[in-house]
Amino acid sequence: MTGAADPSKTPWHPQLVRTPDGAPTLAPESVREDARSFVVVDVRERAELTGPLGHLPGAAWIAMDALEGAAATLAGGPPVVVVSRRGGRAAAAALVLERAGVTEVAALSGGVAEWGARGFATSRDASTFTDGVPEGGAPKPAEREITAAEIEAHIGDPAALRWVKVAAFLMHNRTSCVDGRDTQGIVGTPGGDAGEFLLGLASVEALTGEAIAAPTVTRLLAGYLETFGRFYMHTDRHAFDRWIAALRAEPALAGALPADDDDIDAWRAWLGRPPKEHRARVLELLAQPGHIGCGHLRLMTENAGVYGIRDGLVATFLRAFFEADWNGEVDLDYVILVGDHAERAVLSVVLDQAIWPFTKVPLVPPAGDLQIFVNHPQVVDYLRGQVAGFLTLEPELGVRPEDHGRLVAKMRELAAQQLGATLERLAAGLPVFEARFDRAGGVTIARVG
Repeated sequence: MTGAADPSKTPWHPQLVRTPDGAPTLAPESVREDARSFVVVDVRERAELTGPLGHLPGAAWIAMDALEGAAATLAGGPPVVVVSRRGGRAAAAALVLERAGVTEVAALSGGVAEWGARGFATSRDASTFTDGVPEGGAPKPAEREITAAEIEAHIGDPAALRWVKVAAFLMHNRTSCVDGRDTQGIVGTPGGDAGEFLLGLASVEALTGEAIAAPTVTRLLAGYLETFGRFYMHTDRHAFDRWIAALRAEPALAGALPADDDDIDAWRAWLGRPPKEHRARVLELLAQPGHIGCGHLRLMTENAGVYGIRDGLVATFLRAFFEADWNGEVDLDYVILVGDHAERAVLSVVLDQAIWPFTKVPLVPPAGDLQIFVNHPQVVDYLRGQVAGFLTLEPELGVRPEDHGRLVAKMRELAAQQLGATLERLAAGLPVFEARFDRAGGVTIARVG
């Protein structure tokens, strides 16, 4: 008996790959995307953590001969990523921890050397790693917490913000994702319009107990666009590059792809009109979790039960989205965000008044001198009422206008569940602030969690 893990068992992470001897590994991009969700354990000699390669900020240093003793602390906690210089020691350490009962563990493929080579940040500061893992989970980087004054400075003068009436927003604007890399002033909700559309579909299915057929999803998306106008979904450059690499690996696509992988404009144009004979495969690749650059949509795909959504519904929606784009729909905005996540807080934007069509809403940019997640729960709740109204006018869905209240209640319930699941994975440990705007245009910032 070698002690190696059974490579046929269901992986705990969709991008997990096992080496020939059974060691679980994750690529640097997969670790970077979910960095706040992992406990990072560095098993090199302690001096190496402050040496030329540095370490991943927030790492815990545990010597190889102390791993089994640390397993009880690590087991049952957040997933563990083990780091060494080039990945060899980490792979061996991951097997040790797996045999000791840590079920969600992987080695960082290529080690800290590959992490740095891909441009991801490391630190040589001894204050940004800990000796051992504290009871209760992952150590945190020794980074000063953001203050309410910094949030206020980020928002700036409320009079200088872009404001939009709710009625005008419904007709001419889009609901963006909360992602902190967006530099535009936004009304934010997890997943943007795509997240809200899927929330509506999942809520209908929960009330009726019936799956919505793919042709109906396509027709509903067309009706949604006709009713509400612009529709937002984002990816990011990391996922987009992985999608390009996957296309390059398809022999049938040889000669049909843009020449330069870095020419994003050419790739966007190609995605807008891929060769018809290859579209089915292009759709399959776009729906793979590693090629979905919106963290909220990717997590829904990977953890359908946690998000209260039918397995496969996200993929059905993605097919409808891209097919609509290929058929010439002009109101679809597919945005490619660039850079890495560096959010330092979650900000909820609320108004000190009820929401009416004539209410003015402030559009706060997530990215500026700092990055924050920006959520507009009060405004988005009003918009959900409109989406629910649209869905109750579709007879084949099985919900009628008199079911509007029930559908709104289900959407609120499921939205809270989904928001909690996404914040737990993407914003764990971040402070939560509320920006409350009064009717005169002033703003009060308070930390609420």
